[in-house]
Amino acid sequence: MKKLAMFAILLVLGAATHAADMTPVQLALWNKLQIFPETTEVWGLRLDLLYGKNANMYGADLGLVNNTADMIGVEAGAVNWNRGDVLGIQAGALFNANEGSSRIVGIQVAPVFNYASSHHAEVYGLQLAVGLNYMPDADVYGLQAAFWNGLRQNVYGAELGGMLNNTRDMYGLEAALVNFSRGDSYGAQLAGLLNINAGENSKVGGVQVAGLVNYAPNAQVVGVQLSPFGNIVSDGSLEGLQISCWNTAKKMTGVQLGVVNLSNITNGAQIGVFNKSDRMSGFQLGLINVINTSPLTGFPLFNVQF
Repeated sequence: MKKLAMFAILLVLGAATHAADMTPVQLALWNKLQIFPETTEVWGLRLDLLYGKNANMYGADLGLVNNTADMIGVEAGAVNWNRGDVLGIQAGALFNANEGSSRIVGIQVAPVFNYASSHHAEVYGLQLAVGLNYMPDADVYGLQAAFWNGLRQNVYGAELGGMLNNTRDMYGLEAALVNFSRGDSYGAQLAGLLNINAGENSKVGGVQVAGLVNYAPNAQVVGVQLSPFGNIVSDGSLEGLQISCWNTAKKMTGVQLGVVNLSNITNGAQIGVFNKSDRMSGFQLGLINVINTSPLTGFPLFNVQF
């Protein structure tokens, strides 16, 4: 009797609010078997036993699969699927997905992945996933943390990846086994293995630290590169400091410190076992020092050209 009474109350609410296309309470077994139709906005509480779908959701959205356009409030389910903007907290037992040109503001948490299908999505806040944060061509402002972050996205803040951070432009902090970017990077990139910048004439400013190699062959690097095996800016320029076994830059202004230091044009110092520059304004200190345009092309221990 109590269950029948509750169902009767919901039916009465449905009749009273149907004309206004809004309701304070929604109950759905399936989107075709729910108290109010899909076009109704929910201002209050929605319970989706299997799958519920409504125009917009403002309040608390709880269920197995939750589907809305805009969502403001708290959404918790196995799957949260949104077709508009999200403001608040999304907690997915499997994943959170968003489609359309949308803004996501707040906190997204999921064990599998957080996903935005739009190529113009904007994310403000915190994204946490055990597996993947997949935001193709999105702008992310805040913190992302997952095993794998991104696809050509722009990040303004911090990106923490277990395996990979994949960005276009990055302003802030990146930390993962591999950091991969196609655009500009300003801040700190910390990699257990590799920092890779694959952009043409891109700019890298700040600090790059890698467990193996920093690789930015065509970039304009301003700052510090530190790695045990190689800092490679072979067709780009460096203003600052390179420290590694193998340092290369097409144009270097600053200091190269390593076993092998190579540069076409050097303004500063090369300190290592083997130092080589085509043109130089500065000095070399090492076992073998080569300046191709110097009267003393090769000289042991010390070489200089101004």
